[in-house]
Amino acid sequence: MDSGVRPEKLYFSGVWTLLVSIGLAWLLGLFLSFNPLPAQSSWLLSLSVVQRYLIDILIILALIIAVGGNALWLRAVAWLLGTLGLFGFYVQYQSVRYSGDLFPEVALENVEHVAMIDNQHMVIGGLALAVYLVFSLICVTQCKRSWSLDRRLILSVLILLVAVLVRNDHKWLPADIVTQRSALLNSTKYRHYAASPLGDLTHVLWHHVRLQHSDAPPVAESLRLNARLSEFVRKHNLHWGKEDPNYPLVHLTETSDSDGLSSQPFPQPPNLIVIHAEGLSARTIQPYSNRFPGISPNIAAFASESILIDYYFNHTFATYRGLSGQQCSLYPTNRTEPSTGYRCLPHILNDSGYQSTLLFSQRKDDTELDEMASRIGFQKSLAYDELNTPFEDDLARRFSVTHMSDLELFLALNRELKQRESTSNQPFYLSLYSFETHTGNRLLDPEFKYRPSETSDQHYILDTIHAFDAAFGQFWTAFKQSSLRDNTIVILTSDHAHFPDNDYRALWQKQDRYSPVFMDRIPLLIYSPFHTQTGKFTIRRSSSLDFAPTVLHLLGINRYMSTFLGHSLFDPKPRMRPLTMSNNDAWYAARGLPSQLTDAEPNPNYRSMQLFIKQTQALELNNRLWPTHTNK
Repeated sequence: MDSGVRPEKLYFSGVWTLLVSIGLAWLLGLFLSFNPLPAQSSWLLSLSVVQRYLIDILIILALIIAVGGNALWLRAVAWLLGTLGLFGFYVQYQSVRYSGDLFPEVALENVEHVAMIDNQHMVIGGLALAVYLVFSLICVTQCKRSWSLDRRLILSVLILLVAVLVRNDHKWLPADIVTQRSALLNSTKYRHYAASPLGDLTHVLWHHVRLQHSDAPPVAESLRLNARLSEFVRKHNLHWGKEDPNYPLVHLTETSDSDGLSSQPFPQPPNLIVIHAEGLSARTIQPYSNRFPGISPNIAAFASESILIDYYFNHTFATYRGLSGQQCSLYPTNRTEPSTGYRCLPHILNDSGYQSTLLFSQRKDDTELDEMASRIGFQKSLAYDELNTPFEDDLARRFSVTHMSDLELFLALNRELKQRESTSNQPFYLSLYSFETHTGNRLLDPEFKYRPSETSDQHYILDTIHAFDAAFGQFWTAFKQSSLRDNTIVILTSDHAHFPDNDYRALWQKQDRYSPVFMDRIPLLIYSPFHTQTGKFTIRRSSSLDFAPTVLHLLGINRYMSTFLGHSLFDPKPRMRPLTMSNNDAWYAARGLPSQLTDAEPNPNYRSMQLFIKQTQALELNNRLWPTHTNK
């Protein structure tokens, strides 16, 4: 007997009602794109969120309709689009949460998108997505048009719950992120619905693919320099094609103590410890600045016994290119095959009898740092998996924490040093990369808050820097009490400057002369029991491109083959001006305040630098940096 209302009609009526409601909201959002109201308006923020996620919501709802059709291809397409929409939101949510911005292309370049998805904050979302994928796929492949109302309702509820999640994410994000996102959405670049998570993700992936396949010139072309670049190479004491025409960057470096570095004789090859603090700008710490008094007393004490290099800028970003670029003295693309040949600082130290190891605090499954370490010459990498032994039996911590705190990492370094102190006569190179000062990270241990009574939204940044200083301090105290202090050089620096997100920008005032770009002075502090130059060195044309040759100069390795673009900081030869590059072809120069270069840059020297760096990257993409059959 007919009850009067067929379930299918009721179902589709509800769907169309919801579609019409969202469509009206979209039209209002479209109107506001051309007539933006103040970003503080809460209802405008809500409409901006609806506008932002409209395409994804429509895709999800289209799936509800499509699964009732008879055509399998229609169901499959709808399921695929719905899946992409949900995945786009899934990634985007974490991107906004971490970066305070829309999906940054630097995150994809830096392989951070994996960590954005794979972390404890998204476990529940991941389970919901898995249920959605399985259940909707079953419906796409098996359900007929007459499938039962309860199945329709279950699928509808699942999908609409995800839509609610998307719609209300602004309630769970910091207010400044929502405000910034609204401003971006109402700007020319992000108008209408083109800035949906799926749209952003597609744009970034396409940009990545385009870089992969279109940037590398033919091999023959990449091996030649025109007259302009040949003059640039000569002027800046660079090398091209003198040793091996097939590998133009290969050259012999020779330095001596007379180049400006005075050293006592080494009784034996000195050990080397290099500490790369994540995203640490010199302007945030003593002794470089007193903007935040008392934030880094241990680093300041370390500096009093060290060589301090000032006006030292990061030459690339983010972490993967920052670390590999310093170790290899290149502007790396980070888009190469594992078989690509490199000649980096660890390779040269290995050939000189050193044992090289990289320590970092993340899980190896959540990062590609161990693969990068192997590619640039480290013999071994130790991470959360090997170093976090005191917590291996804590199941709750094992599944809820993705990285060690800086204190835990430095304690692990102390254990590693104690073991080497008692068991090994081989010189070692230990490089440590700490993570707690990363953009968006909060303290794992609230004991180290910078100012416990401070409640400002941005203060967590200073907390992490203060915690890093405390962790470094306990390492430095233990180190000075060990026998290693008499035969070990310790260097403190950073992988790159702090990412200029909203919270970090809010820390600075006009008189601080801060330029919100991803280029800034970074620390370089060198403790050496052998060298007499303790004090401050201002080297105005220096960048982290000079890191590797400087380290080798300090170690007394004065003759070696490499592909380095930089020079030792203690070498008086002319060097390139500080220039920072990202993989999406953004360039920044340090002249006064660091600023981004434009296509209309009037200084021909910077244009020559850009062209030359592109030429070196073409060599990397063509595997013409270093012949892989030799380590000499």
